[in-house]
Amino acid sequence: MKKMKIIIGIVVLIIVVEIAMIWHRRSDYNFIMTFNWGIALPYKSHYTETYEADSGPSFHGDGTRYHVYYCENAEAIDNWQLWRAESKSIHYESYSIAVSKWLDEIDVPSEKRPEYSECVFWYNAHMDTSEIIVLWNRTEKTVYVVEHFI
Repeated sequence: MKKMKIIIGIVVLIIVVEIAMIWHRRSDYNFIMTFNWGIALPYKSHYTETYEADSGPSFHGDGTRYHVYYCENAEAIDNWQLWRAESKSIHYESYSIAVSKWLDEIDVPSEKRPEYSECVFWYNAHMDTSEIIVLWNRTEKTVYVVEHFI
């Protein structure tokens, strides 16, 4: 009987730990990014969110969201997306101008912004012209995610 209680206790512990891990993934902004854009930072990059800012709640979900991640495993990020040099977005003549304008709108301090000349970029847009720009600074092992929803 005592052996059965131990087994039940272990099973319950495993279930609780698994639920906590699932909850952590779902509360992580990476999960939301997957839902919104179909992309997610690779878990093997061992990322940690170091900063976030947004334009606040909105009835339609529009506005700007900004997340900064430190990634211990740079190789996982190097191979994550098809990174490219700067290009233009739907609304601006360059990614860095778009990001600067959006970060200005939500009052992000200069020390929390990317150094554009040190970054490569990944870009996507929705049909409603909402945009995401992801910047990767390999030297600092930092990923910057900027979303602008219309």
